[in-house]
Amino acid sequence: MMSDWKTGVAVSVMVFGVATPILQHVCLHLSSKCPRTSPTTREFLVQDKDKDVFATPYLKYLPARIVANLLMMAVSMIPNLALFTFTVGFPLYFIRNLAGPYFYHSLAILSLFLLEYAWKLYKAPRTEPSDELPAKEKKKVCIIGGGCAGLVTAKELAAEGHCPIIFEKTASIGGLWQRGEGASQRTALVLEETYTSSSALNTAFSDFPIQPEFGGNETFCMHQEGFMKYVDAYANHFGLKQYVQVNTEVLTVRRNTCDKWEVAVLQNKQHITHEFDAVAVCSGQANMPNIPKIPGQEHFKGRIRHSTELRDPEQMAQIYNGKRVLCIGHGETASDNAQSVAKSAIQCDLSIRNAVLVLLRNSLGAHPDYVEHRSMHSCPPWLRWATYMLACGFMFMFNWAFARVYDGKVYHLPSCIHQYRLLFTPKYLWHCLTGKRSICASVQVTKSENFLYIINGKTSKVKPEVGHIDKVGKIIFQDGTSGDYDEILLNTGFQPSRFPFLAPGFDSNPRDDRFLAMIHPQLPDMAFIGFARGQVGALVLGFEMQARWFALLVSGKRNLPTVCEMKKVIAKDRLEKDCTQYTRGTWFYANYLARFYVKCEPNFVQFFLEHPIACLKAYCSAPTGYQYRIRGPHADPKAAVEGYRLSNSAILYLPPSWALNHFFWLLSGFACEYLWSRLPLLGPFFLPALAQYH
Repeated sequence: MMSDWKTGVAVSVMVFGVATPILQHVCLHLSSKCPRTSPTTREFLVQDKDKDVFATPYLKYLPARIVANLLMMAVSMIPNLALFTFTVGFPLYFIRNLAGPYFYHSLAILSLFLLEYAWKLYKAPRTEPSDELPAKEKKKVCIIGGGCAGLVTAKELAAEGHCPIIFEKTASIGGLWQRGEGASQRTALVLEETYTSSSALNTAFSDFPIQPEFGGNETFCMHQEGFMKYVDAYANHFGLKQYVQVNTEVLTVRRNTCDKWEVAVLQNKQHITHEFDAVAVCSGQANMPNIPKIPGQEHFKGRIRHSTELRDPEQMAQIYNGKRVLCIGHGETASDNAQSVAKSAIQCDLSIRNAVLVLLRNSLGAHPDYVEHRSMHSCPPWLRWATYMLACGFMFMFNWAFARVYDGKVYHLPSCIHQYRLLFTPKYLWHCLTGKRSICASVQVTKSENFLYIINGKTSKVKPEVGHIDKVGKIIFQDGTSGDYDEILLNTGFQPSRFPFLAPGFDSNPRDDRFLAMIHPQLPDMAFIGFARGQVGALVLGFEMQARWFALLVSGKRNLPTVCEMKKVIAKDRLEKDCTQYTRGTWFYANYLARFYVKCEPNFVQFFLEHPIACLKAYCSAPTGYQYRIRGPHADPKAAVEGYRLSNSAILYLPPSWALNHFFWLLSGFACEYLWSRLPLLGPFFLPALAQYH
């Protein structure tokens, strides 16, 4: 009877694991025909002026995608089972041998302890006692920058009862995402076909879900126009525009004799000085283009441009028509620009300096950030990296099942050898072997595979870092090879943020000398919000959590550590920045703030008993911000549950076939956090990713 029961369970698991990927892809196939489908689904669609036309039959590649899903699920269980065996299986085996015939009695006692612990969690208060009280004093707060970070900071300060004032240099809100008359010169990099690098679901604010009218499917990235509609709707919904003063440039920020902040601004050609109790710097990271100096560039006969000089793909097509172009850089912008340039250029090569991990924007019917979830990150960070390396390897084996249509031609992803060659570079392997940098810190994650399609088009090649330009104008690369080019396009991003309105010594990159990349020890009433950027994860979640913490600090409901303690953390961060195992995800940083400073990390025992479906979505699906409104200051459980109810794709596209993986992650994560991470010496190796912010 027992063997029949075990056989039934095994067969059920196998059927479940095979059936759910088929169901997911059929649902994706049906949803792809929806008229509201986002333009980012061009992996399957080609845009027509009147309607979306199915370019590459999705069902043609359905079997390959199902097999890829199953392989990725199976392979990802290898490091998972290894961790589970060591952290859970080995202790149980040891206890059984030690307890002997009293093993089951010991398990019963342990179960009682766990039930008692769960009951205490369930009865724990949802908020801190001080969170329910009004602010001790209504303060006037200056916010520099009217982008997303500035708006959410104003919203959180207003919710605490303070008076925020936003100074925006340009003619409208939106910051980097502006286009048209309100855009400044620095926002020219937002091209007509610019999309968010994160999915729409994970780019949403925690208390304002993205609706379909803002453009596209929440599973995919958002177009610039749709995201600006969303930001404008967010500002209108919370009445934030009343705090904004546009066409106002901040000139200086100085401390006066009354221990207040004097902010001098230029508004309508008039110099005006305001006095504030606190200041939030939300001016963004994209200010000064990073234009590297190439040795011998004076000998180059063509023109060297930065990506900020180009405004739309049509302009690129005209400038680079019939030319040989070298694109330098390997981020999302570089990938998208290379694809645009290759449409008209006769040659478009890419020069890449560091190792690159390429994540497909739509691998299994969803954005790659849908694979990020709390159950995996409750385990040590190295498990995530090992899972990605194994799973991505099998995904690349099915590269031919991914196709795009350009100019009537179908392009497939190139052979998986390209992805491995981009990642396992000699420089990267040397850094890993010598310990000069950590495994993750040496890798640039690119969430756009556009340049891979043009590589397969036989018009482009991947080149190493540029060494110099010789006297005849030929470009010499680091590996000794050379090439003749007519134009160079720099997709090298921006310089570390500097703040000319601050006094010397405080105008440097905030991540170098700020506590948690946000607070300078000598300036406790000034916050730098929006400058903590991870390799993976939506920035909105990070700076929204920063804004919530800053609002609580201004209200006096939270306190900073001592200056000595903050300096110790800063020194430790500098030491570990390049030499330890980094997870480098925005969500880790946001959850770290939520757990230890904002105190709004969800209580999953309460959450599960009250709203089990929403809890499963929060724990086993994409890391949305909704979960941080379940408890804590300004909690709104009803809105959070409603957000999860609307986000059906969060559970639909995150493979339910990974149910066994989630189960093992849950048990392993519990053992790591409450047992193994507390051991001497071995403890840091098992510390869960969500308990740290690197």
